[in-house]
Amino acid sequence: MNPALALIRMRVASLRNGAQNVGKDSIAKVFVVLFGLGNVIGIGYWVSAVSFRFIESFPAFGASLNAKIVALLFFALFVLVVLSTVIVTYSTVFLARETDYLFQHPIPPRTIFFLKLAEAIAFSSWATLFLCMPVLVAFGVLRKAGPLYYLQCAGILSAFLMFAGFTGATISLLLAPVLRRLTPLQFLGLGAMALVLLGWTFLYSFGLWGFKGDNNLLLLDRFTSRLTAMHSPYFPSQWASAAVLAAAAGNHREVLFHGSTLLANTLLFLPMLAWYSDRLYGRQWVSLRGFSAPDRKGPIPVVGTPAARAAQRGPLAWRALGKGPLPAITLKDVLLFARDPAQVSQSILFLVLMVIYSLSLLNIPDYFSSPTLRLVIYFANLGAVCMILSSFTSRFLFPLISLEGRAFWILGLAPLPRTYLLHQKAFFGLGVSLFLGIVLVTVSNAVLNSTPGLFLGAIYTMFLAAVCLTALSTGLGSAYPVLDEDNPARIAVGLGGTLNFFASALSLAVLITLQAFPYLIFGVDPGPWVGVSHLLSLAFTGLLSAFAFGLGARALARREF
Repeated sequence: MNPALALIRMRVASLRNGAQNVGKDSIAKVFVVLFGLGNVIGIGYWVSAVSFRFIESFPAFGASLNAKIVALLFFALFVLVVLSTVIVTYSTVFLARETDYLFQHPIPPRTIFFLKLAEAIAFSSWATLFLCMPVLVAFGVLRKAGPLYYLQCAGILSAFLMFAGFTGATISLLLAPVLRRLTPLQFLGLGAMALVLLGWTFLYSFGLWGFKGDNNLLLLDRFTSRLTAMHSPYFPSQWASAAVLAAAAGNHREVLFHGSTLLANTLLFLPMLAWYSDRLYGRQWVSLRGFSAPDRKGPIPVVGTPAARAAQRGPLAWRALGKGPLPAITLKDVLLFARDPAQVSQSILFLVLMVIYSLSLLNIPDYFSSPTLRLVIYFANLGAVCMILSSFTSRFLFPLISLEGRAFWILGLAPLPRTYLLHQKAFFGLGVSLFLGIVLVTVSNAVLNSTPGLFLGAIYTMFLAAVCLTALSTGLGSAYPVLDEDNPARIAVGLGGTLNFFASALSLAVLITLQAFPYLIFGVDPGPWVGVSHLLSLAFTGLLSAFAFGLGARALARREF
């Protein structure tokens, strides 16, 4: 049988078996995921429709600004998908365990390469497809476009995501020989410098703080006008946005021209990637898998000597945690994280986005100065900060149990209760998420000039949110582990990871509603009812955490290794 057809049949069989298992064991989980995904699409459409109608109400520049926003959307999507594909491609094409398995069979490197490349692009862009389509549908409804518009948008968006994915994959392949020669510390430093420079350029090159108050729409118009790359005829986001705008106007010739330009440039990647897969991929994969760490400087300590015992005990910072399995397992998690380029890159990107969000609060309109509007901004900011933390826990904490992999049997046979591992992951994750959440909520409320009472309430809410999110991520991660997968991105976007994300979003909605209900009922001065809301939030956090931990503990106790 042709190797490519055999791999396709293997994928189809895997999906069919997964669907059969879902039908038997996880109907409720699938329903929750589909319900949450439907809500996300519905909310995205509603927000986009309201925003487009509001901007269109300004006759002087509304229509042109909406067109520029569509172009800005494609520009931002191109940057995000390229960055995501760069990270995912490196780990999927070179480091994945399945790639090693496929190379042990008589399968041509080209077949393996294109299979893993398709997986990397799919994992990098599937969420973008679901989030972008509601925006384009809302724009089509605003412009009263015909049914053909929506089919054209689907084709344009698919070709655009393929172009962005191929671009990111090409960059990853060019960087692969360089990355393998960098130590984790060097890689961390270079990645942080690159992302900080990109963020600085994006924020300050166009004078984003040049306008205040009622001029914010004019600021957005000036920003989109001066972003020259977005309007360049040689940039892919311009081809895609021009095709969408032409489709909304019913100009099918323009749609055909710009769509053909986008598709032709997308197809140009195929012969280049085919040449790479035939000539270079096999050798680069062997060199990456065979690369060994540099030799340690100095003599190797002799077994039994004080130097050898000190080396076994580890660094002084970890010895301060005391003896026992807790510092050993925690050190293992930290080292595995630091040695994974994909994990480190995505964590740096997450931190940069946190900084950009905090700085964006400096440009809140001046007319939002009444107590009621300030409360609306306060709770909106609190919800945004909690959702940022939710994305962090879903991406980095949920896969922790699954990343133990097939060696989980070692921990299963260790003289430790199985719940010990669950508690270790929870306390480790809580320390990281609580630190990031407190820093972000402190900076954002300082920028908003919140009153002392609201400031302390935000920190209290963030503490409860960190506990809820950590409990859900570790509990559901233990209940639905994927021990045969070594790619944390695939674990996070799987069925269990998607369920965890929507459960986290729902729990945050309940928590923030409990904190806000005194202000909704009694106004800006609710008095002692604030304390009641704090107690209700604490009780909800305790019950949710106990349920999530209990679910994870029971799943670990029943699992056979």
